[in-house]
Amino acid sequence: MVDSIRTQIISKIDTRFKAILITGGYATNLGSNINWWKDLENNPFQSSELPAANLKDSICDPVPHTMGIDRHEMDMECQTFAGTIGAIRSIIADIEKAICSDRKWTNLAFDTELLTDEIDVIQLENKFFGANVPFMVSFLTLMGNPYAQS
Repeated sequence: MVDSIRTQIISKIDTRFKAILITGGYATNLGSNINWWKDLENNPFQSSELPAANLKDSICDPVPHTMGIDRHEMDMECQTFAGTIGAIRSIIADIEKAICSDRKWTNLAFDTELLTDEIDVIQLENKFFGANVPFMVSFLTLMGNPYAQS
């Protein structure tokens, strides 16, 4: 079965984020705990699981682009967690490095835009830090056919 272009891009993002490891030239080992659509309200990360990330492809807006082509703007949310503010800042830099190593996701997209990140303190039984690192992946498909790249 053929995957949609969106699904293929998500697979590339997953692979790239799981490669965010110190042994791969990054500052953190975020790639050791990458999750998709984790229910953080009922199942939050524990201190022993950090660093960690939870990704969501929450919105994907198909807009007619030109004759016979849809432009999709997929909003990605990457919630990250770490034990220190320094680690969160390093995670943000690692995510930027990973995305910018190939903003086209092996030519499945025509660009990826980094959006404004936001850092916060999370207080559960132990204090740790979180950041939302959003980005948007833009890609083209044939109009009405999410499986066919234009």
